[in-house]
Amino acid sequence: MVLSLLSRWLLGQSAPDSTTAQSTIDAATLVAERGARSLTDIFTSQVPGLLVVPASGVNGMGSRIRLRGVLSLVADRAPVVLVDGMRIDAAEDAFSPGPPPNPYVFGNPYPGPVPPGPLRLDDLNPDDIESIDVLPGAAAAAIYGPGAQAGVILIHSKRGRPGPPRWEGYVQGGVSSEAGHWPANFGGVDSTNLNPRFQHGGCTLWVETRGLCRQDFVQQFNPLEQRNPFRTALRRQYGISVSGGSARGDYRLAGTFAGDAGPYSSGVTSPDPNYYRRLNGRASGRFRPLSTVELGVNVGRVSSDLRLPPDIGQQVGVFGPSDSAGFDWGPIFRLHTTQAVERWLGAVEARWSPVSWIAVRGLAGWDALDQHDAALRPYSPTDPSPTGSLVEGKRATRHRSLTLAASATPVFSATVHSATTIGVEHLRDALNQRSSASRDTGTGFADLSSVAPLWEQRHSLGYYVDERLELGGRLVLRGVVRHDTFKEENRGATYPSFTATWVAHTAADSARLSRLAVRAAWGSAGPRPFEGMPLVFVPIGTAVPHIDPERTTSTELGVDAALLGGRVSAQVTYYTMRSHVFRVTTPPFSYEIDYNSGTIRNRGIEATLTGKVLTAPRAGWDVTLSLWGNQNRLVKIDWSPIGFGQQRAVLGYPVGGYWASSIRSFADVNRDGIIAPYEVALGPAVWAGTPYPTQGAMLTSEWSLVGSLRASLTLDYRAGQRLFNAAAFDRCLSGTCQAAVDPRTPLAEQARAVLSGPTADYFEDADYLKLREISLSYSPPPKLAAALRARSATITLAGRDLATWTGYSGGDPESGSYGIIVTGRPRLIADDGSLPVPHSWTLRLQLAY
Repeated sequence: MVLSLLSRWLLGQSAPDSTTAQSTIDAATLVAERGARSLTDIFTSQVPGLLVVPASGVNGMGSRIRLRGVLSLVADRAPVVLVDGMRIDAAEDAFSPGPPPNPYVFGNPYPGPVPPGPLRLDDLNPDDIESIDVLPGAAAAAIYGPGAQAGVILIHSKRGRPGPPRWEGYVQGGVSSEAGHWPANFGGVDSTNLNPRFQHGGCTLWVETRGLCRQDFVQQFNPLEQRNPFRTALRRQYGISVSGGSARGDYRLAGTFAGDAGPYSSGVTSPDPNYYRRLNGRASGRFRPLSTVELGVNVGRVSSDLRLPPDIGQQVGVFGPSDSAGFDWGPIFRLHTTQAVERWLGAVEARWSPVSWIAVRGLAGWDALDQHDAALRPYSPTDPSPTGSLVEGKRATRHRSLTLAASATPVFSATVHSATTIGVEHLRDALNQRSSASRDTGTGFADLSSVAPLWEQRHSLGYYVDERLELGGRLVLRGVVRHDTFKEENRGATYPSFTATWVAHTAADSARLSRLAVRAAWGSAGPRPFEGMPLVFVPIGTAVPHIDPERTTSTELGVDAALLGGRVSAQVTYYTMRSHVFRVTTPPFSYEIDYNSGTIRNRGIEATLTGKVLTAPRAGWDVTLSLWGNQNRLVKIDWSPIGFGQQRAVLGYPVGGYWASSIRSFADVNRDGIIAPYEVALGPAVWAGTPYPTQGAMLTSEWSLVGSLRASLTLDYRAGQRLFNAAAFDRCLSGTCQAAVDPRTPLAEQARAVLSGPTADYFEDADYLKLREISLSYSPPPKLAAALRARSATITLAGRDLATWTGYSGGDPESGSYGIIVTGRPRLIADDGSLPVPHSWTLRLQLAY
């Protein structure tokens, strides 16, 4: 048993480790029977403590994937991702140009933030993936080297199997639709005022108290509902694969095309500003020239073209006009934002077993990504901001890895099994990035300016020893030590981990308690030194002091049990992690390191309960309930609180939590029915909550009937977080919310709207419950499949994100809580009016020959 598990690990296909809280996702089933269309769909609502947060409902936007809370003050790090043992680029926000100025803001066009982009992990085709292992913390993941403190995701691709060629093909179509509720834009009109701004809705209550205008009436306009730009978007995907082999080797070839339309109607804009096309190809094979030698190759190519639209939820829903006269979608959609990606991934591996208890493995892998971004805003004489612009960015990354490992599994006795692995891993990463901008005055692009190109290369060399000892089938001990050296930083780090599992009770399968096992684990891991920082600044002539890299130390205790003859299984894990970090300060013209340290603590619990409610011969009903909770605290800090905007790091509170002033009192002193800023008294900044969920639950119910009909339903719950409704604040600040314009608004709402900074009232409870998924899958009898000349067939209908129950007043607390990255700071999370995650339905027909 130990030999088979170790051999699988040596081939880059890690088996679940019973000594840690590792979780395994059956990706192949989620795709074929539950309609998952991307890696994001596969991860969502599958593992307790694994958060998948979508950027918005725009087609092609990425997601943020996180495990077990915030671990750093200087970077927002995602888990390390390996495909068949090879590290890959799983970058988030993979887009650079920003949106154009907003033509509907009077006087001072609003440039808007740089939008999030795709998640590079979604470049992979889910139909090529067999299973995924999720290692949630340092105790389980230390062996995987730099970045493992944030967790590790191990993706195992499909391989060929011995036998004649097996052909599989599928066709998949779907629809998605926006389901947001949009507030109206309000404006006060002074029709006789000489200032055009006040004639068209700019006469707010505050401006009226200053005597600059006098309202004749209040108007309102809701462009996203009265001039609805949305449509039902169509999605399509086709794929084909063939696999086979013999005792000497096997192979698999696959190709997929996917084309997804965006949510915007052709009556509003043409061509489609949100089209996403992807081509995937993959070839893998293994060859066994000798019984002791195996050679393998796995190569994939990805090509994609994406068009991203402007953020109309913010530009029109927040800063839009209050008058429908002259409103036109054309200026909004004149931005042409595109991204083209060409990517090659691959690995070559070899395995040699000179004797039955020794195995040697080598792997060379690569991930070459070339990305071209462009944002074009054409010149138009009728545009209030007539200057056109073109922003271009090119980014090329190269990730290479070379791994050599040898293992020995000597047999000491029938009750003692040992497995020892010694390995070395060389990682080489390169980045080449450049961007340029030019301006169009109507006669072509000119005034070319460019940003100095960014080029960097990083090398690291890691050595590790992994010892696993199994005693009497009851006790399993494992120890790992890994040391990494980083060439460019001239630093090194050693990360140990120890795990143990004791099977406290075993009995017959029919017993009430058939198995009880207790787990314990301790380990540490960390990122590459200074990772996530833009620049290490040290004055000229000053020696670079020694700085220990960030480090996360994790301790876990867990219990696994099988009950009622195996009909019920339970897993509970308690963890506590401490991340030791250094401070980053941002002087006006440079970044530097302050060498004082701090400590972030994350502690929590994860539990999964699976039960077979019905196990009849022709029917089955399985239920899985997952629960998790996380408490994040800054428990040590050697400097004053730091923050950016409304988010700060304060001793004793969650990292990146909200702080805002509260309204202590207000009064209409002059009795004019309008609250002015000087009539509001503010209190000190108070704790307004954390934007990160602190608890959650997932309930999945699966039914089967007659062995051919399967159905499932998944509910997803998140709680404990609050969300800054920046869209509501910005609307009041720009004078388009009702409280800033309408004198009939209650005075308490006027007091909040008249202030130039957000008060605690704008930080809302963002708990939610989502109907995440419904699916129905049918496999017709072989005779019916034969009518299509197929060996078997599967028809799947699946719906995702069909309903949301929440008290949050914005569009969607999930998409609004994605946030943006500011280097050297906690992630800035605010709902700026982004499109909600759409409802979607998918119909899939899969045939096997």
